[in-house]
Amino acid sequence: MLLNYWDFEAPSDFKGKDEPNFQGKLLSGGKIGNGLALNAQSSGVNMANGLELFDNYTITLWIKPLSVPLNGVLLHQYNNETGRFFRLSAKNNMLILEYRDEYGRKHYIDTPGYTFQKDKYHFIAVGQSNAHVALYADLKQLAESITFDLNIRASQANDQLVLGNTDQKIPNCSVMIDELLCFGRRLGPEELASICNRTWVPTSTVHMLSIAKVVPPPILGRTSKLLAEPFTIESDSITIEFFDKDKVDNDTISIYFNNVLVVSKQRVDKTRKRISVPISKNSNNFLSVFAENLGDLPPNTASVRIYAGAQRLDVDMKSDFIQNGTIQLKHQTPPKILKTGN
Repeated sequence: MLLNYWDFEAPSDFKGKDEPNFQGKLLSGGKIGNGLALNAQSSGVNMANGLELFDNYTITLWIKPLSVPLNGVLLHQYNNETGRFFRLSAKNNMLILEYRDEYGRKHYIDTPGYTFQKDKYHFIAVGQSNAHVALYADLKQLAESITFDLNIRASQANDQLVLGNTDQKIPNCSVMIDELLCFGRRLGPEELASICNRTWVPTSTVHMLSIAKVVPPPILGRTSKLLAEPFTIESDSITIEFFDKDKVDNDTISIYFNNVLVVSKQRVDKTRKRISVPISKNSNNFLSVFAENLGDLPPNTASVRIYAGAQRLDVDMKSDFIQNGTIQLKHQTPPKILKTGN
């Protein structure tokens, strides 16, 4: 699932943190066409605000040192609300990955067997899934380490992505960067190879790809209110799990998926109940919680967890006799990997 793609062919591909002072330049000599040049005089570029990476993602990019030794921040991703954080840096031409664990402690992974070379493009990838973070360089896995499962909710999916460092100027960090891609899941070795070898290429440049919010259909005369940002998935089916994570107060709900009743008048308690349903491919899908009563403590509340392959979404649903709590799901067919040779 491709979330973002910057090819750095046009100035609209990025914006500086402080536009008048930003001195990053788009120059020829990129991996494909132009590339983004950063040096000691340009502190960094804030590429994306509000990026929805959740717990499974991959970020790939091409990096070419224009001077050595290479020292400084290359890629910085963080989320102030959840504490998620990683920083990809160079120190004396060596690649370093820094991340934060569940206790707020910082960890460093260095790669003594891999060094940057001047005027050579290096294919770098960082991926996370199932509480593991992995670092790849030129299709070789350099490290994998346990982080932690953040269980990011839709309301917390507000990641920042920065190239370089927007806080301070760092000497000896003169690089060319090109073809920055963000995916909504961790890619496997074959998929990374297809990107590196360009047997699969993005069809268009997208910037903060988002799904337009549409008005979900009413159910039995009640309007449906979206309680989370649209959630993009690739799997052909989802598993819906619902329960009461707080005080059990005798709420009873029904669940409609695409206006079809899939759960009828179930009491919400500590027992986690599940049901699987197929997805309408390449279109919007809507899951709505219909309040059969208001329980002892209005409004009607239920915790809903959606599993879609390796993806997961948690939403606290609120419904009453006027509105249904609703989630919008957008199915997107994953790109095909083109194989070459025998």
